[in-house]
Amino acid sequence: MQSWCNFIFYLPLTLFVPPSHFISHKQFNLIYQLCLHTTLIGNIRGFDWFFNTAKHHRVHHGCNLYCLDKNYGGVFIIWDRLFGTFQEEKEEIVYGLVISSESFNPIYLQLHYLKAMFKKSAAMYTWWNKIDTFWKGPSWFPGAPRLGLDHYKTYTTPRYVYDPYTPTWQLVYILFHFAVILVDHCRLQDAVSLFRRDPFFVLSREREREREKLLYKIIFFFMEKI
Repeated sequence: MQSWCNFIFYLPLTLFVPPSHFISHKQFNLIYQLCLHTTLIGNIRGFDWFFNTAKHHRVHHGCNLYCLDKNYGGVFIIWDRLFGTFQEEKEEIVYGLVISSESFNPIYLQLHYLKAMFKKSAAMYTWWNKIDTFWKGPSWFPGAPRLGLDHYKTYTTPRYVYDPYTPTWQLVYILFHFAVILVDHCRLQDAVSLFRRDPFFVLSREREREREKLLYKIIFFFMEKI
């Protein structure tokens, strides 16, 4: 849903920011996010006062009571400090949603909460409250603060990992499907390189065979694991 709705906020930038600058900065921002999604990085003193770090971002993804609606910043954490949404990491974090969805269906995972929001909005008696449902916090109710009251929020404790049994034939299918996509992607890359007529990117037949051998080794390795 976030990717589908980003254009609403990005579209006004076209009036002031050249497309090449926007695309470059967006990609740099995406690369920076790779450093934030890990449990291996702790305190980075000084740096983590202004910039978002893995320690801060772990709080954002937690569903513990103290983690809810905290640390929104993508690159700069200073905004959370200014607007009162900053939270230091404390007890062990339980990751995910407050109500964990036991499904891997991507369509359901994207839309199930939107359905719940419309259902909650329909239950409201006034038009203002119906509209407030979409921009106020999930725990909000008429008469409460924008983010709701902690007393009525769900206290989340460590829970089991949703890991249903996957039949062997499905694992083999997934592996085969991945291998086909990987081979086609490599061939497409070669075709684009030839189109550019850049000798640095053009792969010789020997290098292509080496790459196919490596691919088969990867496939057989995963087959042994299955």
